Amino acid sequence: MKSLIICCNYNEEKTGNLERTLKALQENKLENTLIGIIDNGSKDKSNLLINEYVQNKTIDGFISSSKNLGKPKAMNALFKYMLGAYKFYNDDICIHIDSDIMMYNNFIKESEHVFLTYKDCYLFFSLGSSKLNEIEYDNGHFFKPDELIKVNEIYGKIQRGPGIQGALWSMPLNSFMKVKLYRENNGKNGTSAIYGGDDGFLVYDLFNLDKNKFAYTNLNLYHYHPPVLDLAYKEWKAEQNNYAGAITKTSEINEKLATKGFYD
Repeated sequence: MKSLIICCNYNEEKTGNLERTLKALQENKLENTLIGIIDNGSKDKSNLLINEYVQNKTIDGFISSSKNLGKPKAMNALFKYMLGAYKFYNDDICIHIDSDIMMYNNFIKESEHVFLTYKDCYLFFSLGSSKLNEIEYDNGHFFKPDELIKVNEIYGKIQRGPGIQGALWSMPLNSFMKVKLYRENNGKNGTSAIYGGDDGFLVYDLFNLDKNKFAYTNLNLYHYHPPVLDLAYKEWKAEQNNYAGAITKTSEINEKLATKGFYD
């Protein structure tokens, strides 16, 4: 069993988050782990930092985009690149991690254990904490811990409903490909900038794919999700939250946000 880790970065070098993410990946990487990262048009020194980890063999595949493609298109490009460059099988694992997330507790190894143990589980994730080296729960943003939960029992609203924390999760590769997580064409002119597209849509698509499958989270696993420091990001996030609260149609939200790019 192999694990494919995919990560999209945008301007996280200047915050210091990207370096933490890459160091943690280096420490957690197993012999059968392949890591791919795409830089989504960063204006800081992200490319230089990522290249250091390409040189030391932490990163196995790297794409540098000259412009911000929107997260869905960037992630799809990376996913297809990695599948073309390396041999994978249906029972291998795909792990998604944001470029500001610090992985703890050997999430990779635990993912392999979960999917080998629970054949009907096709979504696994850890809990997010805003405190470094200390767990802090967000009760509204993860499934009930330490239990296998049927997808149709936790499905709620796309925005702000029960769901996963999209920052770090894993799925069997064949389930990931069926779900078609990264929807590219929801927004204006074929772009997609909706915040939460990688977690909200995942829950929605899982619900429609197979209502008898299960999601699982382990109470002892967590990751560091740092507070946002980038002022431009804060403004972007506030603006998209206003749109999401005022507009119920996803297509309308996307049209409003399509020119904003995709931070995380």
